[in-house]
Amino acid sequence: NLMAATAIATIFLDRDLRIMRYTPPAVELFSLIPTDIGRPLTDLTHRLEYPEMERDAKRALGELMLAEREVRTFDRWYIARALPYRSADERIGGVVFTFADITARRRAEDALQELQAEQAADLAAMLRLQDFSARLLGTAELPLVLRQALDATVELQRADFGCVQLYNRASRKLEIVAHRGFDNASLERIRNVDVERAAASGRAITHRERVIVEDVNADPLYAPLRELAAQVGYRAVQSTPLFDRNNDPLGVLTTHFRAPHRPSDRELRLTDLYARQAADVIGFKLTEQSLRDSEERFRAMVEQTALGVGQCAFTGRFMFVNQRLCEMAGRTSQEMHR
Repeated sequence: NLMAATAIATIFLDRDLRIMRYTPPAVELFSLIPTDIGRPLTDLTHRLEYPEMERDAKRALGELMLAEREVRTFDRWYIARALPYRSADERIGGVVFTFADITARRRAEDALQELQAEQAADLAAMLRLQDFSARLLGTAELPLVLRQALDATVELQRADFGCVQLYNRASRKLEIVAHRGFDNASLERIRNVDVERAAASGRAITHRERVIVEDVNADPLYAPLRELAAQVGYRAVQSTPLFDRNNDPLGVLTTHFRAPHRPSDRELRLTDLYARQAADVIGFKLTEQSLRDSEERFRAMVEQTALGVGQCAFTGRFMFVNQRLCEMAGRTSQEMHR
């Protein structure tokens, strides 16, 4: 009755490792039937991934000590224990195997490890983001800013290719200004993209939201560009649009993958942080460049006029003088700026 009532799968073996008796839960693991009594352990088929079973039984008999390990079926975990037992005359009668189901514990441990790994990855990503932000702010040239943003995103998503495209409002095209992983021939094929085209980057800037094509061969909208994708060598693509603080489009950050793929939610969440940082710096650099270009045009225009033109600070010192003003004052530009 005790054997029948136990909820733990148990098998008793004699000293020759032959089946003597078993509990009902053992039937599920070993497909036992009454006629298996007396059969060798090695003749049994079972669902366990446990190639060491015979060795553990012999060890328990030979060393008279517990042999224990965690084993599994395709969907459950067990603690397998092999322990020698004594017969009624106090001699070693054989080995008893017990298999206690620990699936719930293992799942909890696995979930905890997964959570800890994700937290560690998030912390590492935050540190990379902090470093990324510092490097962006310390970079004077826009091409270097774009390259750093691209490198960080490609490494984060473990992508095979990547590019940054800036939006040209005049031509309504996305123009590649930074790239990684493309050879020259592939780069020429994808260099300029009309925003109306089926490319993920064009759709992202048009619809103002991220576009993920997990498999270009399965996406109906990507059909016109499948041949291009095959020539370049990618099967999946992710495009995140970049906007300035006025919500005006700046461009698109795109990653490509050789095999069908979708970045994880964590990777996409961090990509958004990278994109926001990059967009802020890109917007600032573009504004800065626009001001420089405007100032250069102003200076070029002023140098052509017949009038003497100067610009003074609040202190009264000249910040800018054209050549005509210098001639009228009879002084050099350096002298006017003193």
